[in-house]
Amino acid sequence: FQEFEHKFCDLLKTYQPPAAVSQELFKTEMKNLHMYGYGLKSMMLSMIETACRITGGKENLHCAEEIIRLGQELLQKPVTLLDGVENVVAGVSGGADSMCMLNILLQLRERYGYHLTVVHIHHGIRGQSADEDMEYVEKFCGEKKIEFFGFHYKVEELAKVWHMSDEEAGRKIRYEAFEKILGQNGGGKIAVAHNSGDSSETFLFQLFRGSGIKGLNGIAPVRENIIRPILCLDREEILEYLCENGIDYRTDETNRENHYSRNKIRNELLPYISQNINEKAAWHIRQKAEALGEI
Repeated sequence: FQEFEHKFCDLLKTYQPPAAVSQELFKTEMKNLHMYGYGLKSMMLSMIETACRITGGKENLHCAEEIIRLGQELLQKPVTLLDGVENVVAGVSGGADSMCMLNILLQLRERYGYHLTVVHIHHGIRGQSADEDMEYVEKFCGEKKIEFFGFHYKVEELAKVWHMSDEEAGRKIRYEAFEKILGQNGGGKIAVAHNSGDSSETFLFQLFRGSGIKGLNGIAPVRENIIRPILCLDREEILEYLCENGIDYRTDETNRENHYSRNKIRNELLPYISQNINEKAAWHIRQKAEALGEI
């Protein structure tokens, strides 16, 4: 977004009305969009519209065309998480988020030339539903010619042995499996499908646990060899993408249950705050988490 804003401002310097006026109007409008919580894609599209209006639109057709070209280029430009990467191991559950990420990685594979591998973890908790999740992901990978590895664990039993919660045990076995396959493939990146809402949940979860500032910086798009390609997307944008591209996905019924702390935050706390206090609360939380990450 900052790259987009800077390039627009540089472009505006060369057109009328006077550059100082154009840039001031432009930055004011962008600040308003930022404050009211527009998603990244919506903000960029609004920036194109605003810049065209400021520079005269039809009266300055060349500028408008240049702005639209720049906007389209940057909207389609992936974050450089994949430059020079030879292998990508994607953790795919079959749910909406991971299927969105997988299809994006599949589309980008031709451009970047990396080897794409999918790892699916069966946690041994949800019986037939979990079996069907694994079958769905394996079948999808077979149709798309994607290397697939499926792992089956009994997470509840492992959690007792390791003296940790089911959530912690699940996370541990997932990343161990990702690292195992990545090592077999010669290294590269592990792609996981956190979205922007997950960052808000993580901030609150860590806050309630008494974490210090370092623990309150949300979820980073890159951490060592782990990348999160769809962290900039919210749930609505992900579902819209899947609908537009005709992509099916599985639904984990346990996500609606409130046995786990994160589910309570996602299903009860954040909706209550959004409905009764501030509808943009989740967005503001993400912004504060990002700001703390820069300290």
